[in-house]
Amino acid sequence: MGLNSTSILVVISRAVYSFYWVYIAPVYLEVQMALGFSRQDIGLISWAFVVGAASFQIPSSMLSNYIGVKHEYYIGLFVLSASGLLFAASGSLFMILVSRVIAGIGAALFFSSAGHILAYASGNRVGAWMGIYNSAFSLGTVMGMAYSYTYQLIGWREAVALGSVFGSILAAVDALSIRHLDIPAEQVRLNRGVIAPLLLGVSTAGFWGANYAAQTLMPSYLERLGEGVITSSWTTSIMLAASAVGGFFAFVFDRTKRKRVLLMIVVLFTGLGLLLLYSSYTFIEGLLIEGFFSELVFSGLYAVAIDKTGKGLATVALSSVNFMNMAFGMWIPLIFSFEMFKFPGLVWATMFAVTVLPSIAVLWI
Repeated sequence: MGLNSTSILVVISRAVYSFYWVYIAPVYLEVQMALGFSRQDIGLISWAFVVGAASFQIPSSMLSNYIGVKHEYYIGLFVLSASGLLFAASGSLFMILVSRVIAGIGAALFFSSAGHILAYASGNRVGAWMGIYNSAFSLGTVMGMAYSYTYQLIGWREAVALGSVFGSILAAVDALSIRHLDIPAEQVRLNRGVIAPLLLGVSTAGFWGANYAAQTLMPSYLERLGEGVITSSWTTSIMLAASAVGGFFAFVFDRTKRKRVLLMIVVLFTGLGLLLLYSSYTFIEGLLIEGFFSELVFSGLYAVAIDKTGKGLATVALSSVNFMNMAFGMWIPLIFSFEMFKFPGLVWATMFAVTVLPSIAVLWI
């Protein structure tokens, strides 16, 4: 398989991968009612996924040196997708959380290895391909929200189990398609180039957590305001569709030497979008602005991280950023879930604060 074909396959797999981040979000409240746990605990479902993903971010970059990047890539996608079978069979909140932790582990294995394969295959157009890569994530999340129709047709257990099939099939296709690809292993060295992505991850963890909370808990937030499952899912999809568009503008980071300044400006616009969600008159505009600029933040963040380490350490760069994003940002969905039911007037102000204020440190990294 040629390098361009490999890049396209990675982007398609990225879309399917992101489907598994959110495809159960439309039925959080339905799962809560079926299993009988507290509504305030629905944030734990989002949190558990991040626990699994964060715990394996750094180990995944080390594991690739032993089993190979391409093997880690398709194994991760298979674990992520197949974990839905356990979710569908769960009879308690504990088992739901276990299934999502396993899904998160699969996501961690896939993410950094996929990024490394893409960086290897994309030549000197890393920033542009990273934008497409992140747009694919948004397209996949839109598909995940659209999957709410399936829940209405056959029930959440059956729909979750059925959804596990897509990624499992694609993982097999990936394994066959890239088996002859010779990707050099990374040699991990502890230097400033490796430390910089960790610092970038810490400073943008608030942004990451607020964005993840908005994506996975927005349907529940809207249902609490009286919207139906289908309406709340499609309203959330507006934000996700805007993210897909935003990723295609990531080339701007390839054309400037002041990447960190541009990254901070984009973060500010993302925060503005969150504040606009307070008013019903600007709610749609807020979704569009938050979605568009949040994807530019991710694209810029990954481009800056790889710029700091070089493409030879792309897996370490991406896994380091993601680890810190998740380790420090995983608690924000719990805050969102708590405020959503106890102090709804604070939700978007809190999300703005955790998004913008810590990100200022990016300017000095």
